[in-house]
Amino acid sequence: PTTGSTTVITNFVLIPDALPMRTTFTFTLAVSSVSSSGIGKITFTTNGPPLPGTFTVSPNAGIEFTDKFALSTLNWEDDDMPIMYAFGMDTGTGLVLPLRLRDERPDVWVLLPSGQAPSMVVNVIATMYDSLSANVSISVPIVVDTAVSSSVSAVEQGLIDFRSATTDIG
Repeated sequence: PTTGSTTVITNFVLIPDALPMRTTFTFTLAVSSVSSSGIGKITFTTNGPPLPGTFTVSPNAGIEFTDKFALSTLNWEDDDMPIMYAFGMDTGTGLVLPLRLRDERPDVWVLLPSGQAPSMVVNVIATMYDSLSANVSISVPIVVDTAVSSSVSAVEQGLIDFRSATTDIG
């Protein structure tokens, strides 16, 4: 029979991102009483996003809803495979318009709307995710000019095709 025992439950909570990425830690808990003592240890390594590769957009300038842009990533690495790739476009309002959601394919072809005058710059974004959802994003500025056409139908057709314009490269 145990007499005079007490159970104490304590939680150790860290806020998200409190520990540095890709760092190994050992936490040790030591307990003791009048008649006994014990030590428990746990060692773990924190996760991090995929390690740097490249993100390119070709061509680096084009015409809205007419020219197809190749968005390509290369040489991204992570221990937590598979790496997933998502592509988007900065709307200039703090929101990202998805061009393709997470997928294992590292590249995509897209049609884009024009940038805002006077620069006509569109920031295209690639986000790489590991299997634990750690991620990193890279933005590439390109110039997308307004279509100049004697017929509005070319731009109208481009708008119709905009949703279905994402296809695989190769």
